[in-house]
Amino acid sequence: MNNEKKSNTTIDSSILVSMFVKKEEKSNEARSIVHNLISQNVNVILPNIVLIEVVSAIIRRTNSEKMAFSVFEILKNIPNFNFINVDKNLTEYCCKIAVESKLKSLDTIILSTALFYNAKLISFDKALSEAYAEIG
Repeated sequence: MNNEKKSNTTIDSSILVSMFVKKEEKSNEARSIVHNLISQNVNVILPNIVLIEVVSAIIRRTNSEKMAFSVFEILKNIPNFNFINVDKNLTEYCCKIAVESKLKSLDTIILSTALFYNAKLISFDKALSEAYAEIG
């Protein structure tokens, strides 16, 4: 594992979904994590696909279109949240990490983004966290 201090952070969709859905088990912890990232102006790097994953999860859990669109607007307007496109270079890297990690595709994209940008990864997903610890 790379022992350099990581100045970037990537957060998994599980954190963002839990933050907005109060009935989620780790909702308070998720809100605290995101609040700290915002208040400390941490550079948060996220693949654009996270927005789709979060909105999809919100609508399934709440059945509220208004909330789903509101969450989308809130997330895309957080100044230190940098949503990046999965370009050719990152796509190739994702394919390499997919083979190595054997994670689901969306988790692979999130893991690959963290690794590609030398970012700390924060996730409630055990398999994703373990893959990051092993590969990162």
